[in-house]
Amino acid sequence: MSESTAGEDNPNWQGGYSRQYGSGWGPARAKLRETQEECQECGHDGSDRRLEVHHIVPVRKFRADPDSTLRDAHRLGNLVLLCNSCHTKADFGDVSFDTQLDLEYLPDSLQNE
Repeated sequence: MSESTAGEDNPNWQGGYSRQYGSGWGPARAKLRETQEECQECGHDGSDRRLEVHHIVPVRKFRADPDSTLRDAHRLGNLVLLCNSCHTKADFGDVSFDTQLDLEYLPDSLQNE
């Protein structure tokens, strides 16, 4: 996504990420950025591409599961740092990661396909 359509410049902007992703998103995002410093797919260091935090199991699945909360989606085992190019690929299913969430905890409806 280009800078000209990100954040407040995007027609779908609704005032910030934390409200969209619920409580716990901001701290989880910051914590992951402390532990990962490069794209986990291509190794890019963020020098000329923005690094972004990606949910391995999408937030929408947690929203749809009655036994889960949005905070569950933000567990560090469900997050990975990607450059914006790899993030787009991951969103379209061209790159995938195994979640590090405790699979005993993760309901069948949330298993990554």
